[in-house]
Amino acid sequence: MIIFSGNPECPKFAHAVRVAQYLASRLPKFEYKMILKLDMNWKAFLEEINAENDWHFTSSPVIWEEIIPGGKKYKIGELGDFWEYVYNYYGLVSFLSTEELQSIIDENIEAYHDEKCTFVDKPGRRIISICGASSEITDYLLNELINLKSVYTDKGLEIKLHDKNLNDFEVKEKVYDSAYKINHMGIMGKKSFVKPEPDCEQAILGCDLLIFLGEYSPIK
Repeated sequence: MIIFSGNPECPKFAHAVRVAQYLASRLPKFEYKMILKLDMNWKAFLEEINAENDWHFTSSPVIWEEIIPGGKKYKIGELGDFWEYVYNYYGLVSFLSTEELQSIIDENIEAYHDEKCTFVDKPGRRIISICGASSEITDYLLNELINLKSVYTDKGLEIKLHDKNLNDFEVKEKVYDSAYKINHMGIMGKKSFVKPEPDCEQAILGCDLLIFLGEYSPIK
């Protein structure tokens, strides 16, 4: 199986995927899989895959082969390496117009969003509730949480932001802004997974991890 990992907005990734689709439609034994990562998630994934395999890739796409799905990764390389691989094995040369590439990019982005929306909506997702979300450290805490691999499960993730003063305009604006900044990263596609919660009981009910943030002063 050939694995194509990359940013769904990347034209090179789009071209490689189109060739894979072509081969899969004509060769019964040709199998491939896509790993889609946007922006910040792609950078983190790239660092991880490089560290795990002693690779040194710097851009999308990264392509490898697995004899057994999930087993040892046999590096193919970047787009140019994939062209060489395809030519040597199948004698195929591929050219796509700008319009064709953009169409594939749009398809990949839609697939990415669909995948992430499904991921977020799964029953049994992990719920983290933060009370006192108007705290100055909320943004820092959220950024730390979303970078923790152990936070994510195969059933998804939801983060609730509650503050007892959420009816206050300034507090509400700050909490909603904190949620927006994380959701805008596209970690879960179009789906918002960080949500302000005005009701304290609803914020706490059924959560897997409860974090209280309060005012404090250093001990002198």
